[in-house]
Amino acid sequence: MFRFSIIIPNYNEEKYISRCLESIFNQTINKKKYEVIVIDDGSTDNSTEIIKKYNVKLLYSNRLGTGGARNKGLEIAKGEYIILLDGDDYLYKNDVLERLDKELNNEDIVFVKYKQVLGNQEKQIEENKAYTLREQIYKSCYFCCTLKCFKKQLTEGVRYKDRSYHEDIAFTLELMCKANSFLYFDDIMYIYYKEEEF
Repeated sequence: MFRFSIIIPNYNEEKYISRCLESIFNQTINKKKYEVIVIDDGSTDNSTEIIKKYNVKLLYSNRLGTGGARNKGLEIAKGEYIILLDGDDYLYKNDVLERLDKELNNEDIVFVKYKQVLGNQEKQIEENKAYTLREQIYKSCYFCCTLKCFKKQLTEGVRYKDRSYHEDIAFTLELMCKANSFLYFDDIMYIYYKEEEF
């Protein structure tokens, strides 16, 4: 079993997918501790040819959307913990997985920080700290799954809806309701990148 399964949906991310994968494979953590699963959701660009150059498990889906593609990754993931990234995101520093691995003590869910980069604008995104998971559910401002790292066993019986908008909300809430313990990883995990603000 791996410590982490990193699941990345890809749809026409030719411009960014190499940066994302390089940020993972340049991590200082032992490479035997993680696996990378990329699900191509019907890309029409050259991104799949780029992905094939890396040591990843490459799956294919047909326009299921981000959530549907992630479901395929969840089905085969063998890691103790799941990390979800988008193809244009990338890990913040090359020791972030090593530090997360050291801090984890069998918690069900981890709340992480990320830096949001929209064009030339940057800001740090993080959950409000709470004393209990129940408080966190009520006080949470962000129900995006990429602000969480969670145990694979929590996903049993929990899946995204295919081709849906705001698919993170129901999925993340269900995982949080199943969790019994949590950790705040008090550092930036990754960069959430968009070329410009819409």
